[in-house]
Amino acid sequence: MAHPGLGYLIDNLDITDQSLYSDVMQPFGHAFKLPALAYQSKTFSDLEDESIWSRSWVAIGSSNEIPQKGDLLPYTVGHHGIHVQRANDNSIIARFNKAQHGGCRAVPAQCQTGNKTKCSFTSCGYSRDSKPINNIEIEESNAIAHQYLGVVPERLLHLKTFQAGDYIFVNLDPNSRDNEEPGSLFANKLNQIDQDKKIIYSQWIECEANWKLICNTIFSILEPDADLSKINFDNYSDDYNLYWLEFATNRIFNNNKIDSYTVLWVFPNLFIISFQEYTLSLIIQPTGLRESIIRVLISSSTHNAFQDPLFINSYTSFTDQIKTSAKSNQERFIKISKDKNNESKSIDNDSILEESKYGDYFNKIIAQQISKKNDYYWNVPLFRNVL
Repeated sequence: MAHPGLGYLIDNLDITDQSLYSDVMQPFGHAFKLPALAYQSKTFSDLEDESIWSRSWVAIGSSNEIPQKGDLLPYTVGHHGIHVQRANDNSIIARFNKAQHGGCRAVPAQCQTGNKTKCSFTSCGYSRDSKPINNIEIEESNAIAHQYLGVVPERLLHLKTFQAGDYIFVNLDPNSRDNEEPGSLFANKLNQIDQDKKIIYSQWIECEANWKLICNTIFSILEPDADLSKINFDNYSDDYNLYWLEFATNRIFNNNKIDSYTVLWVFPNLFIISFQEYTLSLIIQPTGLRESIIRVLISSSTHNAFQDPLFINSYTSFTDQIKTSAKSNQERFIKISKDKNNESKSIDNDSILEESKYGDYFNKIIAQQISKKNDYYWNVPLFRNVL
C-alpha cells in the first residue's frame, strides 16, 4: 500500500478533491450517486480505509456473540485485522490481531487486489474473517490463539471500543477522543432496542456488490412507505464522527400485529430494524471491490419466534431483494466503466441519478468523509510496552 501522504490518484486525478463530487452534492432530485470508480476502484477502497473505516465508530457485532469469558469475535475493519474478546471481568477488550499479515513476511500479490482472500490465517487484514471463536477452541488450539493473541496478548495494541445495548463498536482513529464514547442520546437509542432479547438466528449473506451499493439498496427498499417528513437529517456528532438516521416504515414485515417498524441506521455499516417481537440487525462488511457480506443477527424475546412463517417469508424476500438489486446496480456501473474505457478518463457524468433520499444523504456523507484532510500515522507499532 502506498503511503497515504502521497495522495490518492487515478489517472492523475486526485480523488479526494471535493469538486469531483459536485454532482453528488447537488440538492436531492438533482444529485447523482457516487462516480463509477467509487464502486470498483482499488485506490478508492484504500481511500475509504484511511478516511472512513479508520476514522469512524464501526459496528462489528453483538456482545451476545461472545457470551463467555475468553470468547473472541474477529472482524476486518478496512485493511486492519482486529478482534474483540470478553475479559475475565466480563468487559469487552478490542485489539489489533497479532498476525496482521498472517504467516507472510510481506503482503502477497494476490492479497493486494482489494479482495479478501480465503486463507488459513483468518486473522490477517487481507483475508476473510472466521465466525466467533469460543474460549474452548482458543485454549485447545495454539495456532488459533497465536494468530489473534500472540504469546502475550497484553502487548497487542488496543483499540477504543464502545458498547450500547448489545452492539459493539470499535474506533481505529488515533485522533479520536481518548477514553470518551459517543453521546448519551445515541447510546440511549441503542440501549432501548434489544432489552430482554437474545440472538436466535445469525447468517452471513454473500453479495456480489460494493458495500456502498448494499447500503443504497437497503435504503431504497425501506423508503417507499416511510414518512419522509419525519426524517431528521441533523443527527451528527462532529466530535465523534458519528451519523445516524431513525425513521418508521411498514415496507418489509407486513402483518396484522404491528403497523410500522423502526429503523435505525448508523454510519457507516449498521442497520437495525426493530419491532415488537424481533430485532433484525444488518452489519455490512466489504470483502472486495465488488463483494460484500451482510452479517445478519436476529434477536427475539421468545424462543420460538423465528418459527413464524410470515417472518421467515418476509425476511427471505427482503434479503433476496437486497442481493438482486445491489448486484444489478453493480453491473450497471461495470457497464458504464466499460463503455467509457475507450472514450474519456474523466469521472464526470459517469454516474446514476440518486432516487432515494436516504441514499442521497449516505452518498453525501461518503463524499464529505473522503475529502477530509487527516493526520497520517505510518508504521504504527502493533505492540506496546507493558509494565
